[in-house]
Amino acid sequence: MAATLGNRAAGWRSALARETRRGPAHGMASGHALACTLALVCGVFAGVAQDAAADDAPAAVLYATECASCHGANGRGNALVDGPVLAGLRASYIERQLESFRAGFRGANAEDPEGMEMRAAAVALDAASGTTLAAWLETLPAPLPETVASGDAALGAELYAPCAACHGERAEGMPALAAPALANQAPWYNDRQLRRFIVGVRGAHADDAWGTSMRASSVGVALDDVRHIVAWLSEQGGAAAATP
Repeated sequence: MAATLGNRAAGWRSALARETRRGPAHGMASGHALACTLALVCGVFAGVAQDAAADDAPAAVLYATECASCHGANGRGNALVDGPVLAGLRASYIERQLESFRAGFRGANAEDPEGMEMRAAAVALDAASGTTLAAWLETLPAPLPETVASGDAALGAELYAPCAACHGERAEGMPALAAPALANQAPWYNDRQLRRFIVGVRGAHADDAWGTSMRASSVGVALDDVRHIVAWLSEQGGAAAATP
């Protein structure tokens, strides 16, 4: 595991060196950006290595080598590379999403570049490993999301009301309906995914029963109202942890 993380960090250092050698003007701009990115990514890797060392369970090691570079230490997400929060999500939901990626329900649309990257990762991961990871991630505490100030949370509460039938009154999720918690997810990810359901980038595959159901529920939402819903969701942190 340590070797894998070291190799990834070395790759970022090589990229920084290449950009710097391309010339002063180019190197100062892109080199500075890469330096900042390298610092952040290496910080994530260092945290992952420490966590895995403290918890040498197979799932923790598997996560550190296969998932942490995008989804952050302990599944807490990594906005730097568009990695959503996985910690605290129910294992059944995580497994279903992995299968959706493998089947091409998700990550097959060119307008979903992040999904396409995740699909490649899901295809490379065998089902047994996915089950192991999902069970482990469910046991981890979800982080509290940042509060979003760009929307009207009071209006968002009204707009969210129809969603409560599936996702719970405080967006804590409803296992009986296989509906995930939204309360502890990163606001930027909730925003992006709701927009993609609305426009049909996600939930459009005829064989994706769960996705098509969510798309049908979201098509009446105006794109400009998404920010209000997300603002309200960002204030519900902790709701998912309070629900068994």
